[in-house]
Amino acid sequence: MEKILQEMGLPLLFTVLLLYYAVKLLVFEDVDSIRPKGRPPVKDKKGYGREAGIIVLAFAAISLLASLAMLIHPFLGISLILLSIILISIQFKRIEEKYSGDGK
Repeated sequence: MEKILQEMGLPLLFTVLLLYYAVKLLVFEDVDSIRPKGRPPVKDKKGYGREAGIIVLAFAAISLLASLAMLIHPFLGISLILLSIILISIQFKRIEEKYSGDGK
């Protein structure tokens, strides 16, 4: 049990951190906590918070799945996290364009 917790420690900590931000977005609609300071303001904080919160919640679930996959093979878990980072960043770019009109 101790070896399992050692191997899954950082991914589980990452999952807890993601769940914290998902709650901040979904419940408290604190979109300023995840956006850079130089960005234009969001048009609809409630919609942005809902969509971003769902994305962060999905990323937390993938992170938990990746931590379990690391028990099978470390490369599998790491590749799952890297793939999800790419997909999540594409989704965040999409909602940034939708809610702030930022087409960078």
